[in-house]
Amino acid sequence: MSKAYTVLFVIGYILAVGLMALGAIFLMAAPAVEATFVSNLVIGLVMLAAGVVIIVGLRLRQRVVVEAKVTLKPTQMREFKCKNCSAALSEKDYTIAKNGTVIVKCTYCGALYEMVDNPIW
Repeated sequence: MSKAYTVLFVIGYILAVGLMALGAIFLMAAPAVEATFVSNLVIGLVMLAAGVVIIVGLRLRQRVVVEAKVTLKPTQMREFKCKNCSAALSEKDYTIAKNGTVIVKCTYCGALYEMVDNPIW
């Protein structure tokens, strides 16, 4: 978040807290004078509501950045065997399809397999 946004958020929070404080003062002063009771009550409620709306709006506008760093350990490839003829499958038997799936074709019997990556959590 840039400095300009930070300054605007701080000003917004100060404005919201000020409105809420003035609203509370109007609400506390409302019963003091019967002639202005209703108007002070309405003004106090409107100021409190405006302060809450500003704070909620500012909270929704703040950007939250979540970063996840993953480090992968080098792994050795397991030796796979064809389920049809039990022949050992080597790296030359693997191809990557256009959609990103790994296709394995046995060089001995021609059986095709699609490798599925199911993560273990």
